[in-house]
Amino acid sequence: KWWPVGQDTNAFGNEAFYKAGGGPRAFALFPQALKKGNAGQDLALVGVDLPAALKSADFQFADPQIKVVQIKRMNDNNLMLEVIAGSGAAIGPSGLSVNGVAGELSLVIFDKLDGIKILPALGRARVSCGAAYPPHGVQFVARGVNYGADGKPDTADDLMLEPVAARWWLEEEKTRDNDD
Repeated sequence: KWWPVGQDTNAFGNEAFYKAGGGPRAFALFPQALKKGNAGQDLALVGVDLPAALKSADFQFADPQIKVVQIKRMNDNNLMLEVIAGSGAAIGPSGLSVNGVAGELSLVIFDKLDGIKILPALGRARVSCGAAYPPHGVQFVARGVNYGADGKPDTADDLMLEPVAARWWLEEEKTRDNDD
């Protein structure tokens, strides 16, 4: 996944490696945000050596209003879960534990999309100018934002949501005449 804030070069995502055969481990959920009050949302759980005999009752969210209603197994490393986030679910992060499976999982529960944030806020790319100045790219991501309990943007309680479909274009940033 890409970090929700700019990195040094913003060129690489974070990576984690887990050895197969080292015991069951879950390490990612996609999407990482679910809207409350929507029934039957798909949630992909990614792991390694996941047990074959998992049942809906083996999945416990920190908020009892969130429940797994069906498990659609894809393979030993990926599960597709059908999840209900009830209308009474608390807005914010909610942890998930799976019986017999190591790993710390969490997803964000939200009620509405309040805005969109482009990350990184500033990025500059360059074409190659020789060994001293190699090509440098920037990947921008448009992410949904829920403004949290205070309803105000850019405060500590803002919830970063999933990337949203965006239409992108390039424009020259004119700084002086004849700077093409």
